[in-house]
Amino acid sequence: MPRIREPSDNYEIYQSRNLGGGKWSDPVAYDFINTPLDDKYGTIPSSGDLMYFNRDLGSGHDIYSIPIPLALQPRKVVNIQGVLKDCSTGKPIEAQIDIFENGKSMGTSGLKSNAFDGNFTVVLKTGASYEIKIAPRGYVPYSVVYDLTETNEYGLINKDVCIEPFKMRQHIYPLIDGDTTTASIFVDDVMLTDTASMFVVEANSSYVVRIEKEGYKTIKQTLRIPAGTRTAHLHKSFKLVPTKPQLNLRVVNDIDSLIKGSLLQLYDGKTRKVVYQGKLEEGLYNMELEYDRKYMYKALAPRHFYHQGELDLTGINYGKIINEDAVLTPIEVGAKITINSILFETASAELTENDKNELKNVINVLAQNKNIIVEISAHTDDVGSDGNNLKLSEARAQAVMDHLISQKVPARMLTSKGYGESQPVVPNTSEESRAQNRRVEFRVCVTGDSDMVRLNNYFDAFDLREMTIFF
Repeated sequence: MPRIREPSDNYEIYQSRNLGGGKWSDPVAYDFINTPLDDKYGTIPSSGDLMYFNRDLGSGHDIYSIPIPLALQPRKVVNIQGVLKDCSTGKPIEAQIDIFENGKSMGTSGLKSNAFDGNFTVVLKTGASYEIKIAPRGYVPYSVVYDLTETNEYGLINKDVCIEPFKMRQHIYPLIDGDTTTASIFVDDVMLTDTASMFVVEANSSYVVRIEKEGYKTIKQTLRIPAGTRTAHLHKSFKLVPTKPQLNLRVVNDIDSLIKGSLLQLYDGKTRKVVYQGKLEEGLYNMELEYDRKYMYKALAPRHFYHQGELDLTGINYGKIINEDAVLTPIEVGAKITINSILFETASAELTENDKNELKNVINVLAQNKNIIVEISAHTDDVGSDGNNLKLSEARAQAVMDHLISQKVPARMLTSKGYGESQPVVPNTSEESRAQNRRVEFRVCVTGDSDMVRLNNYFDAFDLREMTIFF
């Protein structure tokens, strides 16, 4: 028990202990250090076994240290020292450190790690259990328990702490008619390669999402993650809206060169209306078509045979891209055009009404090229004898020639020949291939240059209102 001294007018050092509940013990003088002089500014380090103090001996102030008697030593503590940093980057983090003693908060809201280097020090008194919690925004909360209930000695624990950034995974679901579908997904212009259309996001951040799929309108939207969002998985759906089918048509010759100034007719087979009729200055045509229907078209150009085709969009309900080439055969000696759509009845050489309608296209070409001579060639498949097929082909070629002459085509421009089954274009191995071999061809035998000049002049002065559709 320390000796109690009478009060003096000088400064002296006393000790009073916190008894809890706002109560303190009676002050006890530190007689092991107090003198008749002023004794003040005493400081005890965490170890609790020494005291540093200031004393004025008349010649100036000096700092001294002295051992503290065991009975007067403060309650033992344990120091927790370390560095708080980001596990991913290794950078220091400034964060509040909360301490709970025996499950109750100690109200240490002012305790933080250093913003510059991440250093922190936590002082814990022995004889209790503590939990340290660190939960800066954007990071996975960290906690650690120190049970000091049986500890009665000073201790120093070096404990560096790294915390993981809180990772939220944003899932993107492109939808077509309510069902998920594949699409190209970009986040801040970087394409996602994850098959689950997932990427990591941070709270209080924004991301530009772009979704692309052929045949559908591109979606571009800013995705904002609110501050304080705390969930492992976020989900966002985007409804894809289809565009109309897009036709990209080129009118080209047999060496794949664009034919400038060509003419095009495009016809809607469902509404029976002309969609487009006009001259293609560059030989290119682009437009949106309607869903779920068929279109027919015919392309013409000077010095070339016409080309007729079909665009079947039956069952198409999205923005399919149709790349179509209308290949026109130049009108020159040896050139020929094949017409598989002239379909005689079996073993018959009589033209049907459909055959006659198809021949209107040929008549139109011949009317603009009066200085050429064309051979009408008829071919059959291999069904039947060679002799019968030859006779049948000759009769069919003659029937076509007779019809053209009846429609005012000069007979001097025409000659006919049947080849029977001798010149198949594909092997006769199926009904489809036999249909290709049953054909009528028009082959140019003679041309006149003067007529080519006249034909070019005709196209230059062509009145589109007089253009007839022969489908």
